[in-house]
Amino acid sequence: MSVCNELQVYIEVADINDNSPYFEPDTRTFQLSELSAAGTAVLLPVTHDADTAANSVMSYELSVTDLFSLTMSTKLDGSTDVKLMLVRALDREETDTHRLVVTAFDGGHPRRSGTLNVIVKVLDANDNRSALQYTCMHRHRRRHRTPQTARTHRLLFCSSFSFN
Repeated sequence: MSVCNELQVYIEVADINDNSPYFEPDTRTFQLSELSAAGTAVLLPVTHDADTAANSVMSYELSVTDLFSLTMSTKLDGSTDVKLMLVRALDREETDTHRLVVTAFDGGHPRRSGTLNVIVKVLDANDNRSALQYTCMHRHRRRHRTPQTARTHRLLFCSSFSFN
């Protein structure tokens, strides 16, 4: 006669922090008009991290800038939307391209991170008044010749880069 005993074994597999967060793609270019209002936001690409729970993405940082900030919101499915938000007005004549770095950090020990390079190109708007300048020249010759016709030059100067 043989006796069989049944034994149940439960194994819990603990996730270790062996993956770094990453953005796909790792560089994103946006175009914003210099007339964009403060509060204008653009959605950044999703961050990926193969780790779970506390070892997955927990926080984001933005490189130092006084023009932009990051906003985060949690969706119903638990995922996070990260947006780059304009804090104050842009001026293309001052700076036409802004280069920023967004860093995603996970919650593991040691912390791992991944970066997104963000390029913001500022589109020109006709926000500077043109200055019209007149220059007139008259030349006369002696020896009984008739005076040359007066020449007028009109030069248009505008501090905006493009032809608006």
